[in-house]
Amino acid sequence: MRKFLFALILTLILQQIVYAASTRFDRALDFYFKNNYKQAIYLFEREVKANYRNYDAHYYLGILYRDQNEKQKALKHLKKIPMISKRYRDAQDVIFMIERPEEFKSMHEIEHEKAKENLKEDNYYDYMRKPYVVWNKFPLKVYIEPSARYSWVNEAFRGWQKATKGFISFIMISTKPHADIVVSTSRENEATDGGYNLGYARFIPRADGKIKQVEIVIRKINPNSKATYIKTDLINVLQHEIGHAIGLGHSPSCSDIMGTHCYSRSTSSISPRDLKTLNMVYKNVKIKR
Repeated sequence: MRKFLFALILTLILQQIVYAASTRFDRALDFYFKNNYKQAIYLFEREVKANYRNYDAHYYLGILYRDQNEKQKALKHLKKIPMISKRYRDAQDVIFMIERPEEFKSMHEIEHEKAKENLKEDNYYDYMRKPYVVWNKFPLKVYIEPSARYSWVNEAFRGWQKATKGFISFIMISTKPHADIVVSTSRENEATDGGYNLGYARFIPRADGKIKQVEIVIRKINPNSKATYIKTDLINVLQHEIGHAIGLGHSPSCSDIMGTHCYSRSTSSISPRDLKTLNMVYKNVKIKR
């Protein structure tokens, strides 16, 4: 009996430790996406002290310190990533940007030319460099927060399902923890690059580095804002973020739903190039249904 009680208590303690670590990382991400960088840094630093192998926390710290021009602190965290994870290409890019800015600028110009060349292709697989995430089981389970339960949200998911002829499929569920994709909305309106960032996707990792869940946030426009958006724009923005959630990176063309740096989404739609690239992402994946 004593052994049983001891084992039970130990299990509960370990569960609390894991939950606290998960909560700390999630809170840090929330602060990061809300532009509260001071608090995000504080929590990410606590996270890497408690969980040295959380390469995502190291990566975000590298980005945050880089943006604050604290290059040595940024490099300290970024250079740890190759030692603890195989997913280190993004970290190498940021290290290169910090240590050799002129060469990085030159390479960026080459990338721009590469983007123009890619417009002649029927896909952008090489341009996007790597899939964001690859799933091997469908349908994907989707939880929609009460604040996001609009008809256009369901319409956006149906659009992908129809365009892929059911290859990519979704099922709506009522429990958030069991979802592969979570959709919510925010009243925050973030101005970037002369336009408005209406949404973003963030990837929540498991301890082994695989993606546990994708959270999509669609920003609701502040009533006092002069910017107005029609239903079509909101559907297109959500379909862009769903594209990330099912594995697609960015396209250089604003005629593709995955186009990047597009001032307006009205000209975007799920295109043959999007579908061809998606087929390439899943070409060698064994799908369970």
